[in-house]
Amino acid sequence: METEPNLAGIESRRPPRYRCDLGITIEWGDAHLEGRVSDISAGGMFLSVEDPLWIGARFSAVVALDASLPVECVVRRVQPRRGMGVTYLVASEDGATLDSLIKRLEKA
Repeated sequence: METEPNLAGIESRRPPRYRCDLGITIEWGDAHLEGRVSDISAGGMFLSVEDPLWIGARFSAVVALDASLPVECVVRRVQPRRGMGVTYLVASEDGATLDSLIKRLEKA
């Protein structure tokens, strides 16, 4: 059994990640893919999707919240048949919505 290296120093520099279960609609070209956000942070999220895109792929998405949260994403890592880790750029008016979501998850 492989053990993970001690990443304590590295992890302290990354934004905290929060487990969640939110719906997401990925808009990639003319295609619309449905998935789930299984964890999220101020720097990115992991999307559970059956057929993930490839590293470097860019797409738009809408996270299903009380008020929809549109995001622009780029795929940073892929786990075949499981999903993909993405980072995103959030338009300034949507940044407050993302911050609000992160704060709610911190309290949960």
